[in-house]
Amino acid sequence: MATSGIFFIPPNPSLSPAELPVNKLTATLKRQYNLEQLPRWGLEHRLFRQTPPPSSSTSPSGTSDGGVSYMQVLNLSYLPGNAYVGITKTHSSPSASSSGGVGGGDTVVSEPATIIALPSQSSGDFSQLITSRLGALWTGRSMVSVNNALAFSVGDFTVRYGEVKQGSGAGQVARGTVVVIEWDVGDEGEGEVNWEVAESVIRVFWRDLGIEGARRVVRVKGVEGEGSGKGDRGMVGVRQWFEVLRMRA
Repeated sequence: MATSGIFFIPPNPSLSPAELPVNKLTATLKRQYNLEQLPRWGLEHRLFRQTPPPSSSTSPSGTSDGGVSYMQVLNLSYLPGNAYVGITKTHSSPSASSSGGVGGGDTVVSEPATIIALPSQSSGDFSQLITSRLGALWTGRSMVSVNNALAFSVGDFTVRYGEVKQGSGAGQVARGTVVVIEWDVGDEGEGEVNWEVAESVIRVFWRDLGIEGARRVVRVKGVEGEGSGKGDRGMVGVRQWFEVLRMRA
């Protein structure tokens, strides 16, 4: 059984090449651990926001009850075969706490995402359908990707990281760095994940890497009770990706 946490590091154009998160992580991991390199990985993520109806009863935030709905389409190379579509509703909350796993002083509370899986080869057609036929309901916000990114096995941990880029070809723009830390906590049959323990272990591992200024996503809503099987474990990671990539936008 494994649990994971995802960290997003915003871009900083003032950093030297050695200080860039990807280069610093590689140097730190090689210096501190006995590494086993894993296959490279990537992702593609599309974000849509629900278009508010032209009604005087609709709040400025997007819907009549003050919430905002997002649709996300995600392909992950290390979860092959499927793409994932999720719809999440968020609400502004001045008293929101970061104790649920989202760091950086966020004041947005999101409901657990409703997620479906579809064949990965169909994700492009699905996104095109949303854009061409349902554009009045959903407005495209961004498309980002991570390509040919690094991954290492470090004892009971797997670390994946890479640059998030927006656009395509020569016009790509760096939008930050993502780091996934997965902790293998034992056999699949040992029961549900203790997320308080998992979050603590992952945070300590991250702290020892010495990277500052990251937003953290570990124990998002909807993950409790998941993670006891391989399928659930993948869905936990998908929920975390939806949260961190929506926050990035």
